[in-house]
Amino acid sequence: MVERTVHGVPLSKEAFRVPPRELGIMPFWFWNGELDYEEMEYQLRELHSKGIPGIFIHSRFGLEVPYLSDEWFKRVQFTIDKAKELGMQVWIYDEKNWPSGTVGWEIPTKHPDLQQRYLELVILDFNGPFFTYLEGTDSRYLDLEDSEPICAYGVRAEEFEAGEIKEIIDVTPNLSFDKVIPWEAPAGRWKLLYFVERRAKWYIDALNPESTKKFIEYTHEQYKKWIGHEFGKGMPGFYTDEPAMHYFSVQEDNYIIPWSKHMFKIFREANGYDLKPYLPALFAGMGDMTTKVRCDFWQALSRQYAKAYYRQISEWCKENNLYHTGHLLYEEFLRLITRVEGNIFDQLKEMHITGVDHLYPRIGSADRPEEHTAMKVGSSAAHHFGSTRLLCESLGGTYWDCTMERMKWIADWEYVLGVNLFNPHGFHYSVEGERKRDWPPSQFYHHPWWEKYDLFNGYVARNSYMLSGGRHVAKVAVLYPIVSIWANYTPQAPTPTAALIEQEFYNLTDSLLRLHFDYDYVDEEVLAGAEVRDGKMIIGDEEYELLILPPLTTIRESTLEKLETFFQAGGKIIADALLPTENTAGFSKELTEAISGLFGQDALAVRADALKEGGEQSVTANSNASGGKCIFVSKGFGPSLPGSTLDKVIRECITPDVEISDPNVFYLHRIKDGKDVYFLVNPTAEDRSMTLSLEGLGRPEAWCSVSGKITPVPVYRHEEGRTIFPVELSQYGSAMFVLNKGEAADHVIDTNLSVDGVGEGTVQAYSRTPGVGLSR
Repeated sequence: MVERTVHGVPLSKEAFRVPPRELGIMPFWFWNGELDYEEMEYQLRELHSKGIPGIFIHSRFGLEVPYLSDEWFKRVQFTIDKAKELGMQVWIYDEKNWPSGTVGWEIPTKHPDLQQRYLELVILDFNGPFFTYLEGTDSRYLDLEDSEPICAYGVRAEEFEAGEIKEIIDVTPNLSFDKVIPWEAPAGRWKLLYFVERRAKWYIDALNPESTKKFIEYTHEQYKKWIGHEFGKGMPGFYTDEPAMHYFSVQEDNYIIPWSKHMFKIFREANGYDLKPYLPALFAGMGDMTTKVRCDFWQALSRQYAKAYYRQISEWCKENNLYHTGHLLYEEFLRLITRVEGNIFDQLKEMHITGVDHLYPRIGSADRPEEHTAMKVGSSAAHHFGSTRLLCESLGGTYWDCTMERMKWIADWEYVLGVNLFNPHGFHYSVEGERKRDWPPSQFYHHPWWEKYDLFNGYVARNSYMLSGGRHVAKVAVLYPIVSIWANYTPQAPTPTAALIEQEFYNLTDSLLRLHFDYDYVDEEVLAGAEVRDGKMIIGDEEYELLILPPLTTIRESTLEKLETFFQAGGKIIADALLPTENTAGFSKELTEAISGLFGQDALAVRADALKEGGEQSVTANSNASGGKCIFVSKGFGPSLPGSTLDKVIRECITPDVEISDPNVFYLHRIKDGKDVYFLVNPTAEDRSMTLSLEGLGRPEAWCSVSGKITPVPVYRHEEGRTIFPVELSQYGSAMFVLNKGEAADHVIDTNLSVDGVGEGTVQAYSRTPGVGLSR
C-alpha cells in the first residue's frame, strides 16, 4: 500500500475509473484537543468514508495531552491500530506546532548552547577626529545588550554607502573589558562596524549537527521506542516542516546573517581561508574579494545546513525503513530563501519525497509571478532527484468561507505545475473556542460540504494517479540563478543587480507558462552532471533542447563548460539582459571572453548597460555548423505574451511540444506507460474556448477526472505532424487528454456542430441554430 503511495500505479482505464485509494488526499490531522478515543475513532472512520488513504498526525495549538508523553504515544498506537483495520496509513509530523527542530522549544530551553545564533552588524556613525568608547554591555546608545563581540572595523562612510569599501581599519585589537570598543578615529566621516553574535532563543542552531542529533533523540527515537515495530508498515515516514538555518526577523531587510557556534571553523574547512577579515564584504563591496567571499560564505552555509539537518534525518529514516518528506521556508523567493535555506536544491536533494507548500486563497498570476516558483522548484527537484511524488501542503489560510470551487481552483493550479500529492492544511480534531482561528479553515466534517468530500477526493486522486509515474516532458530548462543572487546579496537591502535578476526570473517563470513552453529550473550543480547528447541536455528522464539564462553576473566554471559543450553539440541557449563576467572567485577574464564569444556580445559592456534606464531592446544571435545557437536579448523580456520577443526567440530555437490558443490556460505533459497525458487548467473566472495542438499524430481521448469516464475526442485533425482539436473549459475548469500516438479511428475533422459521437460511418451531432450545420 505504501509503495503505491510513494511510487504511483501503472496506467489502466479501470484504475482511472476507480482511482487507487493510495493516491488520494493526505491531510494533516490536527491533534488540538483532549483526544478522546471514541472521537478519534469516529474521525478516522469519517476520513476513511471519503476515500482518504492516510493522515499526518500533527500536534497543534489547543492540544490537551502532553506532547510526546506516554498518553500521546498511546493515542498514536491507537490511531495506527484503527488505521490498519481501515486500510489507512499514519504518517508523523515531527514537531509540536512548527517549525520543526525544537520539540516545542524544549531543545533551546534545556540546551541553550544549541540555540540559534545569528550575526548582526551594528553601525555607529560619527565625524572624526573623534574618540568613541562603544559599550557592548547594554543598549543605551546602540542595541547591543545580550550580544557577544566578534570583531570591529572602521570604514569611510562614503565608501560603505556607495557599496565599495576601499579603506578598512581593524579595531578588533582595541576590544577592552570584554565588550567595549575604544577607537580614536581620524578626520572624516566614519562608520564603526561592530559585528556581534546574538541568539534567537526559541530556535535551534540548525547549522550545528548536535542540534539535529538532539532533535532526533527527543523525537524520532521516542517514536521508535513506542512504535518502532510499525515502522515501514502502519507508519511509513516523517514529515518535517519549515526548518531554517536562520529564524530571526526573516522577512525584514536588516544587517543580520545566519551564524553558528562554529561558523569560522565551518568556513575555513570549506574554503581554506579565514572569514573574519572579510565579514564587511557580506554587507558592502570589498573589491576583488567580494564575490568570492559571498559565494564561499553562502555555499558553505547551504551545504553545512543540508548535512547537519536534512541529511541526518533522512539517513536516520532510511536506516529505520521510513520515508522522509516535508517542505522548506520561502520556496518562492530568491532573496528570502538565501538567508533561511541557502540553495533550496541542496536541501530538497536530501528528501525521499520532495515537498513544497502553498498557503492563502491565491495562485500565481502575471501580477504575482513569484507564486508559481515554489511549485516549479519542487517539481524540478522531483524530476532531477528521482522523487515520483511531489507533495504540496495546501489550503492553509484559505478562510472559513472556502468552497470546493476554491479548493479545486488551487489544487488544479498546483497540479498543472507538477504537484501530485495533495496535503491539506488541515483537518482539525476540534474547532472549539480559539482553535477555529488556527490557520482556518478546518476542511473536515465541520464544513457543510463534508458529505460531498469524497467527490473532491476522487477528482484529486484521479489527477494524482495520472500525473504520478512516467516522465515529465519539457524542452526548456531555466538556470536557477542562486549563485548570482549570492554574489549580489546584501541583507540590509536588495542591490539593483539582485533586484533585476529576481524580477526577470519571476517574469520568465510566469511568461513561459503563458507561452506554453513548459520548463524545469536547473541548479548549476545539477547542470554540471547533465549529459549532452544529440543537441539535448539530459538530466534523469528529462531532455532539454533549450537552456534559458535569466540575468546573471556569476556562474560556476562547470556551468561555462556545460554551456560550451551544449552549444557545440547543437544545443540552443537564450540569455536575458545580463551576461556573466564572474565565476565564484570573482571577475574572470577567461570566462568573460568565453561568454562574449558564445553570444557575440561584449559581456562587460552588457553588464555596464544593463541597469541604465531607457534604451531599446536588441536581439543578437550566434550560430555554429552543428546547429547550436546562442541568442542574447538586452533590456530584459519583462512580462511576455504570444508574439513577444520571448515567444519569437524561443520559436527560433525549438518546435513547440504543445500549443494552446489562449495564454490564460496552462498545461502539463507527461508520458506514462507509453501514453502521452496532457492536463489543461483554466485558472480564470471566465469560460474559455481554444484550439489545442499537440506534437505527434494520434487518436485523442478525454479522460474526465470528475466522473472517471473516458470518451474519444470526436473532432480533430492531423496537420504537419500535429494533432489539433478544439477544447472548451468552463471557469476554473480542467481537462485531461490522452494522445494514443500511432492509432487511428473515424473522426470529424471540421464542423460547426456539437458532436456527441462518431462510429460505424455515422456522426451523432446537433446544432443550437436550426437549419445550420456543417461537418466533414
